[in-house]
Amino acid sequence: MFNAMKKNKITRYCINNVAEFLPDKNRLINCVTGDENTLYSTASRCLHVLITNVGKVVTHTSLYEAGWERQGKEVTPNTLYQTISELRKQLNNAGFKNNIIQTLPRQGWSISNDVVVTEITESISSKNTQVLPSAQDKSIRQLCKNFVKYLTQ
Repeated sequence: MFNAMKKNKITRYCINNVAEFLPDKNRLINCVTGDENTLYSTASRCLHVLITNVGKVVTHTSLYEAGWERQGKEVTPNTLYQTISELRKQLNNAGFKNNIIQTLPRQGWSISNDVVVTEITESISSKNTQVLPSAQDKSIRQLCKNFVKYLTQ
């Protein structure tokens, strides 16, 4: 697992109150329906870099590093472009009506400042306690739904 899961902590991201991203599980979950989309691990690592740099240009080099090079792999530019395309499809499947990943020709990609990303870090106890994935998923979905309800009141 990468930066999203630290010892005894799980980090999740609520994106525009539409979907939540669980980087350690490579999943996007629609906040309203609960529908889950599983991402390839490389796509998940690339999305993690993009959403932790909202409003900034993320270069090809940064995504190559996060997606493949840290795992000792080299890929062609086409692989990176296919990964971005797949991410866009998965984000659409997760409930986004508009493309939130913007292509910046000859620079890289960016997620606009208009996209609100809320980082949620949960602590888990490692002493004789096992947190079941389904319980974690339900609690974060409920948190996201409550947040949407609060914002729309």
